[in-house]
Formats: sequence, structure tokens, C-alpha cells
Amino acid sequence: MESLMSWLIWHTGAWFGWIVRDYPWIWGIAGVFHFIGLALLVGASGVLNLRLLGFMKRVPVEALMDLMPWAIAGFTITLVTGIIFVGGTPGRFLGSFAFNMKMLFILAAGINVLYFQVFLWPKDRHVGSAQDASTSAAVVAGVSLFCWMAISYFGLLLTRRYPRIPF
Repeated sequence: MESLMSWLIWHTGAWFGWIVRDYPWIWGIAGVFHFIGLALLVGASGVLNLRLLGFMKRVPVEALMDLMPWAIAGFTITLVTGIIFVGGTPGRFLGSFAFNMKMLFILAAGINVLYFQVFLWPKDRHVGSAQDASTSAAVVAGVSLFCWMAISYFGLLLTRRYPRIPF
């Protein structure tokens, strides 16, 4: 962790950090795309999670998997823009309790998705209209929604601590 932190702090003075700090429009555009990516990710996966919890029973679970490329695109966008934020001003994020908690919940959400894909998706993919998903799938869906709420909460704490563009 220490080598990662020193590498990121070095980038603060390097070209990447310099570009992000010296061109305020980059920070603003990254913020807009971060929000769009989060909306795609949570919107697409949230619909699937709600269905697994028993809502929208007229929709088969397998049909909602068509939304997952949008969730993956949203995650990719938030990952890239998050790297821009942290790489541009690593001292403001690294070591922050809110940032560490956000990363912990992102890791938990990733493990949760992996668990669903490997162990639950093969048997829960054929849940049709008016059927309930397995209890395990419902628990995974609840954990996913909780993780994304926590990620959003701690992300907002980061912006409250640093309400202005950090240049």
C-alpha cells in the first residue's frame, strides 16, 4: 500500500496530476461522466437486484441480464473517472476514511457479483414471470443494493469534505 501511495503522490507532481489540476474543465467533465457511469451501473444492476428481491415479477430474470452490458459500461466509466480524480489529487483521497470505506464497499460489491455469477446465476437464470428467485439470490441482491448505497454515501462524504474543485 505504501508503494502505491508513493507512486500516486509522485503522479501529483507528474504530468497526469498536473493536467488534472491545471485544467479545471477536466475535473468537471470527469465529474459529469462519473455521475453518468454511476447512474448506468446502479440503474441497470439495481433493476435486476429489485427483481431478485421479488419486485416486478412479470419480468423474467434472464431478460434483465440484457441490461448488464450497460452496468459494465457504467462501471468502466466510473473506474476511469475515479482514477482521474485520485491520480490528479491523491493526497486528498488516499488515507481518507471515506475513500477507504468506498473502496472497501466496491470490493465487497465485486465479490458479491462474482459470487452471484459463479454460484447462483446458473440456477436462478430461469426464474420466469411470477416466480421468486432463490433466497440466496435475494440475499445477494440485498447486499448489492446496500453496497451501492454505501458507495454513494461515502462518495458524497468525499465531496462534502472537498466541496470545491481542488486547484
